[in-house]
Amino acid sequence: MKIKNIIKLLEDYAPLSLAESWDNSGWQVKFDENISVDDVLLTVTITLDVIDYAIKNNFMFIVSHHPLIFPNINKIDDKILIKAIKNNIQIYSLHTNLDKVATSRELASVLDFKDVYSLNDYVVATSNIEVDVYDLIYKIKQNLNIQNFIAYNFNTNKKFYNKIAFCAGSGGDFINDLNDAQLYITSDIKYHQSLINQDLTIFDVGHLNSEQPVLTLLKDLIQSKTLRVKIYNEISNSKIV
Repeated sequence: MKIKNIIKLLEDYAPLSLAESWDNSGWQVKFDENISVDDVLLTVTITLDVIDYAIKNNFMFIVSHHPLIFPNINKIDDKILIKAIKNNIQIYSLHTNLDKVATSRELASVLDFKDVYSLNDYVVATSNIEVDVYDLIYKIKQNLNIQNFIAYNFNTNKKFYNKIAFCAGSGGDFINDLNDAQLYITSDIKYHQSLINQDLTIFDVGHLNSEQPVLTLLKDLIQSKTLRVKIYNEISNSKIV
């Protein structure tokens, strides 16, 4: 399939016009969009490991969530960018445009919350249903493939929650928008943000973990009989020690 046709599928779903003005969604490394490829590599972030994997496995086109060039560059001295260019690897990113249509919804979906609605461009919430928080904690660890996460304002005696909000990626700036939400599943929470509403329990599941589910949606969107799509299972560089 021609790269430009793959990009059309992506942009039909998440138009670049939805991206924030400060963002750099779209082409990161472009040589020729009329080239046909049989394989596409999907990843949250472009790292050296991703480029090395692409080289080893003959992927000539990578689609990432996080832009490789952000916010801009004044000179080409980035090892990842140089290695991609040297090996003729083209890179395209869907960042805030994808956030506005899918990343938080996919985080909710992978935790089996299907009946959701938008609170703003980035946050979605469930309808009022009774959720056993300890069952949910188990599901978060299983479905996001993590051993632990940070909980703020967590009352261990409170077993059931009736309204849950989700924001994949950095969600601290949206705490004031949550109104009557009781539980917020997101990432990158700063300490002072956790104190804004101490009646709000916050599960910080990690930036990478919260955004990885959207890659499955992208795979389903572009995969076909003639196009093999592989998700690169990026490993977080953080550990509990």
